[in-house]
Amino acid sequence: MRDKTKHTIPKELEDCYDAASARFAGLLNHLQEAYDTLARAGKDKDPLFWELHDSYKDIIDTLHGVMAMLSKFAPYAVCGMCQGREEVNCALCRNHRIISIVRWHSVPKELRDMREKKGKL
Repeated sequence: MRDKTKHTIPKELEDCYDAASARFAGLLNHLQEAYDTLARAGKDKDPLFWELHDSYKDIIDTLHGVMAMLSKFAPYAVCGMCQGREEVNCALCRNHRIISIVRWHSVPKELRDMREKKGKL
């Protein structure tokens, strides 16, 4: 199993990575359903949502922002500093061993480049 950088996920982290990825995907799907429902209701002037007609655009814009923000914090990679090793006291992942794309961009470029080269082999 590989993370989004094509790096092999250590066996002991696979279940955690899968579970976290599934939870984020489920949460984002629920938010997308709410977004779609409210967008349709606003566009169609659905009478069930009559009190939202004046502010539905603000609500769906906010939901869109929440989805975009959350997606940045979904599991992305095995930590590029500790390489997912449990015994290391890692300042980047705080010993969670899996990081988001936001934290991935905090990994020094040299380490990211090495990881990407290794993933292409």
